[in-house]
Amino acid sequence: MTSDVFLSELEDQLGVEFYNKGLLKKAFIHTSFKNENPTMNLYDNQTLEFLGDSVLGLVISEHIENVYDSKMYYIPEILGPTKDEGKYSILRDKLIGSLLSEIADDLGLDKYLLKGKSEEKNDKGKKKRLEDLMEALIGSVFKDQGYNHAKKFVLKYFKPHIEKAFIEMYENELQAIDVKLENNSNDYFLLTSKAKILHEINKHEEALQVLDEALMIEPNYQEALSFKVYCLYELQKYELGLDMANRLIDLNPEYDFIWADRGDILLCLGRI
Repeated sequence: MTSDVFLSELEDQLGVEFYNKGLLKKAFIHTSFKNENPTMNLYDNQTLEFLGDSVLGLVISEHIENVYDSKMYYIPEILGPTKDEGKYSILRDKLIGSLLSEIADDLGLDKYLLKGKSEEKNDKGKKKRLEDLMEALIGSVFKDQGYNHAKKFVLKYFKPHIEKAFIEMYENELQAIDVKLENNSNDYFLLTSKAKILHEINKHEEALQVLDEALMIEPNYQEALSFKVYCLYELQKYELGLDMANRLIDLNPEYDFIWADRGDILLCLGRI
């Protein structure tokens, strides 16, 4: 049923070598197979699925908070007027729900899953079956090797999809902001938000142009000045960035972040 060749092939496919091979076997036993083979005294993958669901939610939540917290510039335009934690929950659930079966299918995991004869014929149940299998697999990695390895395993497959999803959201946000700007082209807050999103999709020069538009309307808008310093720094336009940082410091010497940015720029200019 679960030969060493089978396990070795599966481990090579996943890039994970299990200490406890029994956990890997258990992740691939569907309830229907257990029910149709009562004399074999098998354990199905439901408890691992339950565990994996929790681990997956934590990993994705932690990744979004760590990487995207400061980059969720105008997500209310897309998700509606929800609180921050509500936005995170919607994003996490959307990503997990749409990706679990897709990733499992891409990995060809269904061919390894032991399932009953009735389930073999259940094409409509394939999506749910793959979702449960992927969660059980994550649970097995966690139980076998701990959280850090499980996190690495999850992000290996989910991170590219998360990045793609955020780019798509940013592009939707840009469209929403442009619609608002049609009615109020002098909204320097919206223009600054637009510049930040352009920067996230690697349109740096366009971002600078939009920031200049915002600063023409409100020359002392600190958020626009600060982000322009950041953009100039990333584009290695250090002298321009230093001038902008000094301008912001003259406006508000207690703006602590800009002192750190100014220090980074001076370092890059060799002015230790």
